[in-house]
Amino acid sequence: MSMVAKQKRILFIDGNFSDFNADTPKTKPVGGIESVTIHLSAYLAAKGCDVTVWNGTHKSQKIRGVSWVNSLEAESTPFTHIISNNDPTCFMRVPKALLTEQTQTFLWLHNPISFAKVIKKRRLWAFLKFRPHGVFVSHQQKSVTSKYLPFSGTSVVPHGLDPVFMTLPEKRDIPSAKKVVFFSQPYRHLKELISCWIEHVHPNCPQAALEILAKRDAPALADFSNATLDQNNIFILPKKTRRGVIDLLSEARALFYFGHKDETFCLVAAESLATGTPVVTKGIGALQDRVTHNETGFIEKDEGKLAEQLVALLHDDDLWGRLSANAIQTRKDYAWDKIADIWFNQVLIDAKT
Repeated sequence: MSMVAKQKRILFIDGNFSDFNADTPKTKPVGGIESVTIHLSAYLAAKGCDVTVWNGTHKSQKIRGVSWVNSLEAESTPFTHIISNNDPTCFMRVPKALLTEQTQTFLWLHNPISFAKVIKKRRLWAFLKFRPHGVFVSHQQKSVTSKYLPFSGTSVVPHGLDPVFMTLPEKRDIPSAKKVVFFSQPYRHLKELISCWIEHVHPNCPQAALEILAKRDAPALADFSNATLDQNNIFILPKKTRRGVIDLLSEARALFYFGHKDETFCLVAAESLATGTPVVTKGIGALQDRVTHNETGFIEKDEGKLAEQLVALLHDDDLWGRLSANAIQTRKDYAWDKIADIWFNQVLIDAKT
């Protein structure tokens, strides 16, 4: 173990102060931010860092090398690196005794951020006081973020995937059924996507089915009767377990999702590719980072042309096989060990250069 690793004393701060720790996923689902915090903290600890996560955990304890605490009262040694999820005001809650002039602060940006939002939420003073290093999760997210925000520097580091995706088969058989899935928040252009399916996709591939994970009473579905959905092979599926989602993606012919401006990473697209399921998208938001056109899926702004590419993918087994094989190769880019290496060797060292 190197001396550099020993010198890294890292504090993660969950600004929502939710009650979770590394064992929580064993008993109940956790959100995306909670999940990536669990994984990155564990992998940095495995690299020899002294890691603490400060959140609302009901019990302070050490789990697989990471200290999970609901208070910093017992801490006495200053932190060298502090990582806050989305909120720079969290840095102001750290006792001064745990900060030094050498302490570096990092704002891990999972959600969209704007100068207006920073002003509205009264976070500008924290920005000016700590000048954190901004860590974006996609190049697209960084490109649309105001250059007036006073970061000390910026990096782009994608999220990793649940390690279970690294254990999936390295080759997919051609799906026997022509199933296409939509798996995101319904307000993210689901209404327009269904209209595209009815007008352009179903007439040219009537045996294909569109499976949507959503509640039937979602506003985006209000304009479509049950009869219309049935006539166009559109099925509304109930919420699934983690394993159920993986199985759904692993059996699909394609993930069909326009994208959305709020998508800063798009975990489901990365997960879909990891299972060998190509993604057909307009490339809105971070989808343009996740998908490589004609390699791991298709990116097309025009809905008619996008539908043509989806239909081709449904009919052409050779095309599907090529894109599926390429999609599986992206899996290694999202291994948490690789992501932690980037944080350890590039972000946590070079943040102020």
